[in-house]
Amino acid sequence: MKNITFAAVNFKLSSLPIMNRPISLNIDCPVLPEQLIELVARDVHDQWALERQRQGWRRGEHRDDDKKEHPGIAPYDSLTNDEKEVDRVTVRTVISSLLAQGATITLNDR
Repeated sequence: MKNITFAAVNFKLSSLPIMNRPISLNIDCPVLPEQLIELVARDVHDQWALERQRQGWRRGEHRDDDKKEHPGIAPYDSLTNDEKEVDRVTVRTVISSLLAQGATITLNDR
């Protein structure tokens, strides 16, 4: 995983109005099982790709903002592990920031 990934996610979170104080992020995020993190990461990716497609983007070999092409506009299962990790980091970071703001997470038995 590249450090830029975490830095980008942290920057986006720090710009939110609710982030009115420094927070310490726990990237291991022990609150949720990895299986659930993976399911949420898949959903995060699918929603991102769907929104991009609605905006006229399509899959391309390389990112090209002028042509609206991005290699990540693909099914989650076809992504490399490094590409999937971007979505996993997003999930862990959002959960950690919510917990730092006082939120609680309760899982139902299924």
